[in-house]
Amino acid sequence: FKRTMPGYPCPSTPTVYRYIDQGLLDISNIDLPMKLKRRRNKRHHSHGGHALHKKHLGNSIEQRPKEIEDRK
Repeated sequence: FKRTMPGYPCPSTPTVYRYIDQGLLDISNIDLPMKLKRRRNKRHHSHGGHALHKKHLGNSIEQRPKEIEDRK
């Protein structure tokens, strides 16, 4: 686009795809083979600073009873 129309600003690829989705351009998604292959990354959701899928393996060493520390 920049080579053929040097005086016009060049839109970014996501902007062009957005214009197509909004119907502003006379082209559809099926006409764009790369649009059908293009997948965006899923957004990562915040879980409040802790891991939800962390496996609980038991109590911490600091929380063990005193009797266990004294045995041989």
